[in-house]
Amino acid sequence: MRIEERHEQPYRAVSRIGAEATEDLADRLSEVAEWIEVRGVEATGTPFFRYHALTANGGRELEVEVAIPVERGSAVPASDEDVTAGMLPAGRYAVHDIEGDPDQLVQGTSALLAWAGEQNLRLDDDGDTWMSRPLEGGRVELSVRVRD
Repeated sequence: MRIEERHEQPYRAVSRIGAEATEDLADRLSEVAEWIEVRGVEATGTPFFRYHALTANGGRELEVEVAIPVERGSAVPASDEDVTAGMLPAGRYAVHDIEGDPDQLVQGTSALLAWAGEQNLRLDDDGDTWMSRPLEGGRVELSVRVRD
């Protein structure tokens, strides 16, 4: 596990709410890729999932976005059709590379939280800047913004 300093990163995404959202959205990644290609926007990195914890009606729900990083200053509208614009904030991120498939995210999240506690790090516990992305070799990167 490690800490990385990251710059602000614009992206385009589609989102869904609910526990099954990740599975539904994985199939829609090609839709986002086609959307940015048609509009002449350059993808600038690996696609990722971003997780938002929403509080509504006394409970918590999970909103998940499947996103593709894009170039800064893109002239594409903030939202169009089902594809919306987003921005990952700059800052320090706690990062954990998980061996295995995305099904390991629950265990990986627990490990990252334990490590962050040992390091006395305050994490973005409202769920706004948790994300995961695939890596080579069947690994998954899980990251969360560290609060100052």
